[in-house]
Amino acid sequence: MRTVIASLITAATLALSLSSSTVSAQAPESLLPQYVPGIDYTASLDALDQHWELQPQFGESRVIAGDAFCPRGIEPPAGLWLIGRDSQGELELIAPSATLLPTGHSGRVALRSCDDPELRDGRVQAYGVPAVVYQSLANEHGSLLIHEAFDGPRAAQN
Repeated sequence: MRTVIASLITAATLALSLSSSTVSAQAPESLLPQYVPGIDYTASLDALDQHWELQPQFGESRVIAGDAFCPRGIEPPAGLWLIGRDSQGELELIAPSATLLPTGHSGRVALRSCDDPELRDGRVQAYGVPAVVYQSLANEHGSLLIHEAFDGPRAAQN
């Protein structure tokens, strides 16, 4: 009887150790947050290709190509951004604590429409977006996910 109980305990211990190693093997490789479209954000930007996807709460989703000639004086790092307004009422991106920022970054990035004269002549440092995107962000969206970081030499080319 003792041999049977000992065998059962050994088998149970082995089964538990195998199942815990399986769970460990299935753990996510990245500790970075995973965001769900339509829930965590309703607008997204593929920063390298300048493709915007707008998913308003009501209406159809739209994909909009960015303007290659639009000034981009400030480039936001990849991650989730809240859409707010600065003291002059202009749109700005505000980084929540989950967004990884480079050392010294303020966590705020001004946004302006590509056709804004102050952006065009360099009087304001901001990230330029197509006018239709600017209006949509102002009226229909509260958060933006940027998919690609502006790091390294490619950022200097913009």
